[in-house]
Amino acid sequence: MRGIVGIHARLEPGAFLIPYFVSKTSNYTFAQELGADRRVKAFKPIEVDRFSFIEVVTQTTELHVGDPGMIAFADREGTPVVGFAQELQVTWKVSDFGSNVSAFRRIDICYFLQDFKGLEAAINDAARTLHPQVRRSWTRMERTAAARARIAGVHAVGAAGGQDSFNGEGGIDRWLEAWKKFGPTDRLLVEGFKLAFETDGNVGNRARIASSVVFAMRARSISTRVRDEITSKLRAWLAGPAVVGDRSVWSKAWLAALKQDLIAYGTIRLGMDYLKATQSDRHLGANWNRIWKAMWLHSDGWHDELTDVAADALDRYGATSTGRRLITLLSEMVDDHSISFIVRQWMTGNQQSNSHWGTAFLALIRAESTEARSLVDVGLQWLRSEEGKLKIWADVYEEVSRYQEESVMLPIARDWVLRSNMEMRIWPKIAAKVLRSSVDNRLRERVRQWTEAHPSSEESWELQLLLDDDDPQMGADVRSLP
Repeated sequence: MRGIVGIHARLEPGAFLIPYFVSKTSNYTFAQELGADRRVKAFKPIEVDRFSFIEVVTQTTELHVGDPGMIAFADREGTPVVGFAQELQVTWKVSDFGSNVSAFRRIDICYFLQDFKGLEAAINDAARTLHPQVRRSWTRMERTAAARARIAGVHAVGAAGGQDSFNGEGGIDRWLEAWKKFGPTDRLLVEGFKLAFETDGNVGNRARIASSVVFAMRARSISTRVRDEITSKLRAWLAGPAVVGDRSVWSKAWLAALKQDLIAYGTIRLGMDYLKATQSDRHLGANWNRIWKAMWLHSDGWHDELTDVAADALDRYGATSTGRRLITLLSEMVDDHSISFIVRQWMTGNQQSNSHWGTAFLALIRAESTEARSLVDVGLQWLRSEEGKLKIWADVYEEVSRYQEESVMLPIARDWVLRSNMEMRIWPKIAAKVLRSSVDNRLRERVRQWTEAHPSSEESWELQLLLDDDDPQMGADVRSLP
C-alpha cells in the first residue's frame, strides 16, 4: 500500500478513506475491491489525483487477490485509522466514532461493521431528515440493500476457515456470533443443524443451537426447500438413538419441534420413551417436566401412562428438590382423579416445611370440594410445624379456616406470629387477626417490636390501634379526659 486518499482534505468522524496501491508491473495506481468476507477480490485502477491526499504514516503492505483487505477511516477525533478490515470490523463499534456522526454516515459504518440492528436504526433516522415525497422510496431502497448485505455477510462469516467455516475448533462460537448478528438464514440453519445434531461438541452449546435452529424453521427468511430438508432430517434424528444417548439436545429439539408443529403423532410419542429412559437419572432436569406436561396437554390417551411415570418418579425422588419440582407441576393437574391420588400420597409422606407442599395442599383442597374436610387434619399439622419462613402459610391458613372453628385456628396463628420472621409481608396481617381476638404480654411485646421497626407504615398504625384498644392504662387515660 502506498497511501490513502479521501473525498475531502478535512476528515470528519466516520468518514471512509481509500487505501491505494502501486504495482511493479504497471504505472497505474489501484484500489481494492473487497468481498463480503473482507478479502481482496480484485484491484481496480483509480485516479488518485482526483482525491485529497491524506497524510498518514503507513507501513508498506503488499497485498494479493485473496488476501485480507485493508480499510481506512477517520476516528472520532478525525485521525486516520488504517488496518486490516477483518480485524477492525471486530474491534470497533459504532459508538467508538462518537455521538456527532450523522445518520447517513452511520449507515456506512454499520455496513462495514455488519451491525444490522444498528443499520436499521440508522436508516430510520436518516429517513426522517428527507422530504416526505422521497422518504418512502428511499427507505424501501435502503432496506432492500441492507437485506442483501445481510445475506451476503452471513455467507462470509468465518471465511478464514474456508468453505466449511463453522467446522473445527471454535466453530460453535463462530456460529453463535453469526446467529446473533444475522438471525435466521438458509445457510446458518443448515450449518446450525450440523453443529447441533451431527457433531460431538459442548452439550450445552449444542442444545442451545438445536433450540434456535428448530424455533427458526418457520421464519419468513428461510426458504421452503431448506425448511423441508431440515424438517425431514430433524424427524429422523429424533427417532434415532439420541432419545436416550443425547438427552439434553434431544429434549430441547423435541420441545421446540412440538411447539412449532413440526412433528407428527409418532415422533411426539417418542417423548414417552425419553421420560422412561431418564426417570431414574440422578436428577430430572426442567426439560423432563416440560416434556411430561406437553404430552399430558397434547393427548388424553397418554394420561394413564404419564400418571404411572410420574408416580414412579415421585417414589424415587420423594421430598428432594427434584421431587418437589415435580409435585408443583402435578398440582396443576389435580382435577384428574389419578393425579390427585398420587399428589395426596406424596403430601402425606412428605410433610416438610417448604412451599411446594403448600402449593400441592392448596391445589387439592380447592379442587376437592366434596373431600376437602379429609385434608383439614393434614393442613393443621403442617400449619403447626411450619417454621415461619413461608408466605404461602397465610394461604394455607385461610383455606383451612373455612372448615375449622376460630377457637382452633387463632391459637395456631398466635404461635406462628411469635415464631415467624417479622420481615415477611404477611406478618402484620396475621398479627392483626390475632390481636382482634386476644392479647397477652408475649404477643404485645412482639407486635411492639414490629411497629417500632416500621413506624410509618399503614399496618403499623392499625396494629398500634389494636394494642391501644386492649391496653387497660390507655383505656384509663381516655376515661380521665375532660
